[in-house]
Amino acid sequence: MNYSIASFLTLAMLFAVGLEARSTKSGGDNFGTIVLKVVDADSGEPIPNVTFAISNSLAEVWEEPVGVSDANGRVQLDSKLRRGYFYSIYPVPDSYRVSGMDAVPAAIELGKTVEHCFHLRQKTSKATVPDIVGNADLHPSDDGFTTKTMPGFAGQSVQIHLKRTAAENLYRNGNRLRAAIDDELSYFKKAEGEKAGNIAEIRDVKIVPTHAPGGGWTVWCRTDGCIKFKQDGFKVEFDAKLERWELVIPDYLHPDF
Repeated sequence: MNYSIASFLTLAMLFAVGLEARSTKSGGDNFGTIVLKVVDADSGEPIPNVTFAISNSLAEVWEEPVGVSDANGRVQLDSKLRRGYFYSIYPVPDSYRVSGMDAVPAAIELGKTVEHCFHLRQKTSKATVPDIVGNADLHPSDDGFTTKTMPGFAGQSVQIHLKRTAAENLYRNGNRLRAAIDDELSYFKKAEGEKAGNIAEIRDVKIVPTHAPGGGWTVWCRTDGCIKFKQDGFKVEFDAKLERWELVIPDYLHPDF
């Protein structure tokens, strides 16, 4: 039988994929076990029927399902080392949002078991924050200024990328912004521990417009000892009226990817 080089390479790739997916039940120290777990961020209770997926950094594989959490909120996977791949929850259940890292590297220790626990916070879980002061529906521009007297951030340098007149309402609502940021970081610390750093003190605060339908605001900040980010730190996104917000840490922001 005559096979072309292309056919041979295709068969080789399929064989390699088969080896990659082989269970450790077939034995050997060339594999490691990964346990993915998902819990409710407030109650700590496991969440069943959540789908875990795998992707790679080149988007050659994207959100490919690898398992569904059982009654204990767990999925156990046996795999070879897969550099450039990461696990996430996809799709995130409609009533929840991720309160820790939204993706983790598909790292293993040969012959051993590693575990990562995803924390999901119910969307109905709300922080206690000060009421909005005045009109918080602002209009962004490319201009900006820096202040050290913003309520909630006293003594800290805060960059606000708005015209001074338009930023007055945002400035007046500094206590609301800070309370929301503190709440988001407290949930992140609960999920990720030392990666959050010292959340009692935030620095390098920068507020910029969010270029999304409906507008809104992104607050960037860092904490001492936090995970080293590739960009401007923790990213908390607010809607235009400061009524909704969420800490967002996409994989491209942190050094594991």
